[in-house]
Amino acid sequence: MHETAPNALRDRFENDLRRQTESGHRRVTVVGSRCGPFEPALEALGQKKVDVYPLITEVFPLKRGKQAFLKAAEKGVLKVLLRPED
Repeated sequence: MHETAPNALRDRFENDLRRQTESGHRRVTVVGSRCGPFEPALEALGQKKVDVYPLITEVFPLKRGKQAFLKAAEKGVLKVLLRPED
């Protein structure tokens, strides 16, 4: 099941992008998840008790959003970030 989930996410993203391009709309559906209590996690992050940088596979500029979503769908990728344009 884990191998088909990234493909389904990639297909959904590409279909959404294609529909929006054809219709002239620039809206993208973003699928996310969350789990666990946030307060202790934020506290640990604030105190630098957790090094999150090894979890980040790659950082993309916002204009490369499609490539970022495709990268995020690859097997073994933990976290992909989108950086707003400067």
